[in-house]
Amino acid sequence: MKKPLISIILISYKNYRYIYEALDSILCQDYLNIEIIISNDGSDDFDQKSVNQYLTKNKKQNIKNFIINNNKKNIGTVKNVNKAIKLSKGKYITIFAADDTLYNSQVVTKFINSFNTLPKNELIVTSQVDMYDVRLKKIIQPFISETNKEKIRKLTPKKLFAEMSTQCILPGSGTCYKREIFKKYGYFDEKYVLVEDYSSALRLSRLGVKYNYFDFISIKHRDGGISHGNIIGDTSAISKYDLDIFNIFKFEVLPYLNLLNERQKKEFIKKYKDIEWKYSYNYKYKNGTKIQRRKFVIENFNIISYSFFKNIFNDISDQVKGKKFMLFLIGLILLTIYSFNVDFGSSFFSIFSIEKNPDWSNSINKTIGFLGLFIVTLSITMTIFLFSKKYAIQIYKFIKFIF
Repeated sequence: MKKPLISIILISYKNYRYIYEALDSILCQDYLNIEIIISNDGSDDFDQKSVNQYLTKNKKQNIKNFIINNNKKNIGTVKNVNKAIKLSKGKYITIFAADDTLYNSQVVTKFINSFNTLPKNELIVTSQVDMYDVRLKKIIQPFISETNKEKIRKLTPKKLFAEMSTQCILPGSGTCYKREIFKKYGYFDEKYVLVEDYSSALRLSRLGVKYNYFDFISIKHRDGGISHGNIIGDTSAISKYDLDIFNIFKFEVLPYLNLLNERQKKEFIKKYKDIEWKYSYNYKYKNGTKIQRRKFVIENFNIISYSFFKNIFNDISDQVKGKKFMLFLIGLILLTIYSFNVDFGSSFFSIFSIEKNPDWSNSINKTIGFLGLFIVTLSITMTIFLFSKKYAIQIYKFIKFIF
């Protein structure tokens, strides 16, 4: 029996240097009926001719068709995804970015086999996405935690919507759709520019569509990109992303608070206010008059103060778990070893004392003490520099905002 066609959509924007890794992960799939749709969103690093030649040369018989679309101008992720879906012909559709890869050669087969175990009216299969470093060599963490796996499996769609009111726990990539979902519920909402997955997950869950989770890894997701805060200098993209997130809270959750329990409502309102003031601070009032900006600060001073100190606390917490703190502990251990062998009261200064004929044990002990002091000083200096750099800029921006 002929296998149903699946369309694998590869979205490209300023990530051409990675696209051949992504293509290789598609070309090695063991599923027998695949269509590839590549859609570049107007970035000038995209070489359409080379991609065409590469696919022509390397595709096997299981690749039944490929289409390369190159938008003349940038239209945003959401419109680009929708355009690619409309170009596709598959019964099933899965979408991922050109700087990511499919996890292994069985991913597509696992998607189709998963659908085959479900009733015919089920429209979505989702899976695990592993977050990797920039080289796709070292795993950072899985996207879906064990707790969230259970939520996706057991909660009704509307209860899952409530759980996602403050955070998306469903991966955009790593999800496979039946084509009919777009006919029945429409395409991704184009009032958003860059964020298609979170808004869609909220809307579909709210409408009663179930995300069927199967416990296999489908995507290696490369660290970087705007959702990781790594688009340096691209203020236009950052502002569009931030506006999308704000509007998702405003349009996809705020009108439906009746679906949330009291705890969820409280958490959502708190986060919504936080996002609202941050967006207003960074964009809405940035070019306003001094009177408007000062009035905004007075009205939101409690929220601004809470957010500032919360960020400091979170950064301190991260440092305690990080390498700098481990370095500090190593230095402290070395200083402790040194202190055991000398008078504690003079241990700090005796590290630097010079003796004409020190014995070997004394010399080694002083070396340990000096090394410990150096490591402790280095770790503290690095932490102070990190905090100063980050928060000095924030304080400077805040003062400039007021005055």
